[in-house]
Amino acid sequence: ASSEERSTSERLPFPRPSSKVGKGVLIYTVDGEVYLKNLSESPIFILSLFANHFFRYESTAVVKIPSKASLKVWSNDEFLDLLEA
Repeated sequence: ASSEERSTSERLPFPRPSSKVGKGVLIYTVDGEVYLKNLSESPIFILSLFANHFFRYESTAVVKIPSKASLKVWSNDEFLDLLEA
């Protein structure tokens, strides 16, 4: 199966009054990994325990996703590796 057949995506708009996220984010999965893509012209900030662990940030750190950039926020395989450690 192609990557396109194994992935799913859903676009979620953000509330406009409290932020300037614009076009929102695209959430998509590929082979057990979940990504967020910022569709806005402005950066967005998220709290992702998975990304914080990967980058060795404090668990309460907020991660910046620049305009048009993507960030992996979950991986089933990497989570299983953490459970086995």
